[in-house]
Amino acid sequence: MDIKVPKKTGTYADALQAIGTADLLRELCEELPRIIDYGSEFRITVERWRPDKWKSPNPGYPYIWDSQKEKKPSAGDILDYRTEIEKRKVMQELSKQNIKGKGRKQLKAQMLQQDLEKVDKPRAELVIASILASMRKGWDGDRQLYRWLTENPARALIWTKFRLNVTSEPVADPKWSNTQFLNPITGKGVHSAKTVAKAANAINSELIDPFEDWLKLRACFKAMLAYRDGDDFKFFVVEPGNIAQTAIERVVAAVRDLSLWGGVRLDILAVLRATETLIEYSDLRPQGSISMKGKSPRKIIAGLWQAYFKSLGTAAALMNNALFPLPDWFDLQTPDDAIRMLALIKEFIGSTEHAGCLNSLDVKHSDDGAILQQFRNWLNSGELSDFLSFDAAFAIHLMQRRSRQEWARPFSTEGLTFLFSRGYNMNEIVSNPGFLSIARAVRNATIYSVGEKSVDIDTRFGLAQEWKQKLRSGGSEFLSAVADFVQQYNWEVINRRKRKYHVISTTDLDQLTELIPKYGAETVGLLLLAYGYSQAPKTEAKVSAQGAD
Repeated sequence: MDIKVPKKTGTYADALQAIGTADLLRELCEELPRIIDYGSEFRITVERWRPDKWKSPNPGYPYIWDSQKEKKPSAGDILDYRTEIEKRKVMQELSKQNIKGKGRKQLKAQMLQQDLEKVDKPRAELVIASILASMRKGWDGDRQLYRWLTENPARALIWTKFRLNVTSEPVADPKWSNTQFLNPITGKGVHSAKTVAKAANAINSELIDPFEDWLKLRACFKAMLAYRDGDDFKFFVVEPGNIAQTAIERVVAAVRDLSLWGGVRLDILAVLRATETLIEYSDLRPQGSISMKGKSPRKIIAGLWQAYFKSLGTAAALMNNALFPLPDWFDLQTPDDAIRMLALIKEFIGSTEHAGCLNSLDVKHSDDGAILQQFRNWLNSGELSDFLSFDAAFAIHLMQRRSRQEWARPFSTEGLTFLFSRGYNMNEIVSNPGFLSIARAVRNATIYSVGEKSVDIDTRFGLAQEWKQKLRSGGSEFLSAVADFVQQYNWEVINRRKRKYHVISTTDLDQLTELIPKYGAETVGLLLLAYGYSQAPKTEAKVSAQGAD
């Protein structure tokens, strides 16, 4: 049996409704529904369609009880909002003390960490509950609906069957009012011939559907990643591709446990951590169960809807709504593909043990922020040109950091080779001996030589900028610049290091030149810069503590 959920709004609300529908069917049918994207609609598939066996549904989300405003409900899944807020405050205070203690005696830091582990942690649903609290402004629909469902179980079942087209017996909808949290396209004044200030609950009632909003509420607490930024907040909602509803919950729960933060950085982290988690739970990993063999991450989870709500004092307004797709660089065929893609993601954003390459970018600096935005552009488009534009800018950042003796991690040649070969069919270029030889020389003259007095190779601080400029003028200008670099570099190796260092041959230059008619100067040149400013394997000969080859 398939239940169809049309994509009515083109926003995260459609995904919430689909996931909420699957969650409701899981409870009613007592099986695990699958959600499949068919372009204009989602379809939720279940095998055991026995409406005569259905029991009265639970609300599917917690009742957010504010002890300062009402008596505690007698039964159900009750989230004690005030108590959970206090738990969060304790956690935050201990976390601050732990951070301060890290630079002091090890014993004190260990004790603080032990206190942090013992404290009673707030419920995961608190983040969503606090966002709802920020947006209520008198709206109480979730509580009203919860009470109606629990106080009228028989009527709730008939209502559910009627709305799922199981029975034709009409049932009046429970009292309901609108919130932009569940219906993002319903803003102030949008239903008037001219701009008129209206409250959210003044939206035309014909556009408000209590049943659909109930499904969205169910999904909010299971498929939404929510983050605060002062009075503003941002959240992400999973856009299903072809995935079981329980698998979505599993991925979201794992990402929720991570300490993600930031603006542009948060967008990047959310997408890549979700991808990482999805792969870890796939059938390509030990004990994984999500079917992924022969598929890219995007075929399982299409992406994450991002919504940014800006606080306006008395209300919050939706400022941005966009879909960030999961990577679709290539299909994962083997466990080794999964291992290497996980390694690539860790190289980008790091892990609990090691910082990633993007960690040296500080969004507070305008140049760094622009580089992060370019990386996000690449995640969204998947285009090779977008990644190469990012990498060329990152090369300049890398040299600036190293010239100031500041930490910065370059990408690895192994990671780039995996990405370019599998994702963009660039293996002919990145395995070309001449290409690799010149890239090796670029490394020696840039990221390896900067700050190293023991290396008798001049550091080319402006090489990336110069070559990027030459590429705009065409292949001949670029090759002329490369030839000049080769001549100067070889002279330094021959005269200063008595040839006891890597030397570029005329064959190397010829092999690089042969690539340009087929792939274009810009692609070859930017790939050369990407490899020239990346970290080679440790097996290459070294002449400095930084690993020059």
